[in-house]
Amino acid sequence: MKKEKEKQKKSKKLLIVLIVVLLVIGAAYAYDKYIKKEAPKKQSTTSQSSGTSTSKPVVYRVATQEDYKNFAEILQKNDLINKLPDDSKIVLAFYNFYTGERTWETLYILSKGKVEKGMLDDYDIKLIMHSKYITILNENNLCNVIQLAQRNGDFASETQASKLSLAWKYKSIMDYKDCLGM
Repeated sequence: MKKEKEKQKKSKKLLIVLIVVLLVIGAAYAYDKYIKKEAPKKQSTTSQSSGTSTSKPVVYRVATQEDYKNFAEILQKNDLINKLPDDSKIVLAFYNFYTGERTWETLYILSKGKVEKGMLDDYDIKLIMHSKYITILNENNLCNVIQLAQRNGDFASETQASKLSLAWKYKSIMDYKDCLGM
């Protein structure tokens, strides 16, 4: 009888130790997954002009009319824009928060090889981005700029079609789907 009690005592101790270990592991997982915040990183872009990957701080400024004019010209040369399907309907809307609330600046319609000011009510995809990113855009870094805006919470996308129909229609640019927020 004494041996049986000792066995039960050891089993209880083992069970308690096992429960404590599981609780510690669960707490560590929850802390790592939900509570621990990643230290803010310095915003940087990668230099595309040379074959090397050098980081430099991003300097934003308020977008001017000249920036918008250059933007349309730059984007028309971009591979993504030139690979769009003929019947694409993408709206790119720029905003700012300089007054403390969202102010819409300029909207563009993106179609195969074209970038024009305007708005479509029946768009397939609407891309929404803070206007400060226009000032760092060049003809080779559209995707990098969009991804930077996404990381900074300055980018959103909306669709009026199902993902399946968008995937079929825009299959020519599936390599760029992360760029479009798809």
